[in-house]
Amino acid sequence: MQIITLTSDWGKNDVYAGMLKGKLYSNIPEANIVEINCNIEKFDNYSAVFIVKNACLQYPPGTIHIIDVNSFNVDQDDFLVVQYNNQFFICADNGIPFGVFGDKDVEISSIENFTSNQTCLWDTFAYLTIHLAKTQSLEGLGRKLSGFKIGLINLDYQRIGNEIKCKVIFVDDYGNLVLGIKREDFSRELQNEKFEIILETKSSIQKISSNYKDDNAKSESHTVVAGKPFAMFNSTGYLELSMSQGDLSRLYGKKLNDEITITILPKK
Repeated sequence: MQIITLTSDWGKNDVYAGMLKGKLYSNIPEANIVEINCNIEKFDNYSAVFIVKNACLQYPPGTIHIIDVNSFNVDQDDFLVVQYNNQFFICADNGIPFGVFGDKDVEISSIENFTSNQTCLWDTFAYLTIHLAKTQSLEGLGRKLSGFKIGLINLDYQRIGNEIKCKVIFVDDYGNLVLGIKREDFSRELQNEKFEIILETKSSIQKISSNYKDDNAKSESHTVVAGKPFAMFNSTGYLELSMSQGDLSRLYGKKLNDEITITILPKK
């Protein structure tokens, strides 16, 4: 069985995913096509990077990933295939592959042998996938490339004095904000010092909860209260700001790429 995943900003109301799936099933009847997320906000490279890093990389060797986000103005000659951990990633060289793989040990190929005879991008995706499913190799796609043309703004945090500046790198359907700092970096920077995350004048977070409930009422760790913001490290290891029974993003007017400051409090 050939696993194929789709990650895109095509949306749910267009025919693109259906067209591509039809062509793939016609040529690879045993395929298992998984939609990771075809409803990414238009042109949102940062959410695409977050989703691919934390979802696509979990799939088994031999999986073929089709990633098409913010590629409207990208020439077909600037699409490529990346091989990493024996998985294959078809995507535009628009910053997303750089954001996903960075300096990881990858093999990269152009797709120049698959662009001249194709009338549209969906055909190119289909024939590339069919070829990869048969060969499980980059051979025959085009030239081997030494790296990516386009980088992406670093998603990591910045430490400036006693402040840690974090970007909102993902907003989920519940309105939870994922910040660009992971548990190990947070621990290293704070060294068990107290901190404060201010969302507005009268609302701040000063503790890390263990989960979305953290409801051990006999413990001082009881920090999750309905309608109040809290912080926790989610299943991807990133710091997440959330709200029990509420939409934090909407309530506080926070959105993708906004900057959130973690202030390290002085010792008393």
